[in-house]
Amino acid sequence: MTPLLQVEDLSVRFTTHQGVNDAVKGVSFEVGHGEVLGIVGESASGKSVTAMSIPDLLPTPPAEIIGGRILFDERDVRKMSSLERRQLRGREIGVVFQDPMTALNSVRRVGVQLMEGMRYHLDLDRTEAHRRAVDLLEQVGIPSPAERMKAYPHELSGGMRQRVMIASALACSPKLLIADEPTTALDVTVQAQIVDMVRSITADRDMSVIWITHDLSLLSDFADRTLVMYGGRVMEEAPTATLFRHAEHPYTAGLLASIVDTDTRRDQQLVSIPGTPPIHGAALDGCPFSPRCSYGVEKCPSVHPPLERVGDGHKVACWVRPFASKAPNGG
Repeated sequence: MTPLLQVEDLSVRFTTHQGVNDAVKGVSFEVGHGEVLGIVGESASGKSVTAMSIPDLLPTPPAEIIGGRILFDERDVRKMSSLERRQLRGREIGVVFQDPMTALNSVRRVGVQLMEGMRYHLDLDRTEAHRRAVDLLEQVGIPSPAERMKAYPHELSGGMRQRVMIASALACSPKLLIADEPTTALDVTVQAQIVDMVRSITADRDMSVIWITHDLSLLSDFADRTLVMYGGRVMEEAPTATLFRHAEHPYTAGLLASIVDTDTRRDQQLVSIPGTPPIHGAALDGCPFSPRCSYGVEKCPSVHPPLERVGDGHKVACWVRPFASKAPNGG
């Protein structure tokens, strides 16, 4: 079966008064029907820029897609008209942003914002849109949903605002849900509740999901496959279980080593990746992780390794392989 989403050699550039920043460089991946793809990496690794390119939500200018193709349901998104892309957003692709206080309109009631997308995309009258909005709030676990329809965003807790954002993204039953770090500002308990809720709802609807996060451990029992990004490039891609058992890239291994297992190791020493992430706009012909990698070879800083298949569904961009047997902690 043809994948729901195919991203091929995507490159995105930002041009500002401070200079040019190639934020995403030749990124390729697929998302199948009903599949959950996790995208993980540090800040400025290109995760959100890659994801927001799909529904055409990048500000232009300063952003510009300078290369690649985005095929959604076998349609080329970049060749669509502006009207076609507006119809795609919300109706077929739902987006959950990481900060609901800026994504939600602070001066409009929650119910009005929920109903707006359904009335536009599904051509519902106000009564039916209101009924469906109440049902959605109930599905995402908001108590007294009919009353909450009248609330303003500032009257809700952070967890409840994020649930409203998820309800809004699911309102038109899209084929793909893009969740951009939706649990970053929430406490651990609420994070777990949000993840469990999204997993349950999307599985019931056989919906594909792209889940973007800093937290690799969050994807362990949620994502079918995981994409590891750094410096605007894909470092590694694998089925999530394979990635946790046998990371092939030093950066991936470093992320895994930094996970703290408080259940079994209360005396565990914290591990960090030495060095700092690449500066925005810094030109580097080779692997962007090479300045922080202690397992590199001479050509790592000057020649970028291709993303090569090393196993069933497992790809890695690294000149030093097999890596896993060499690195005790990925440092």
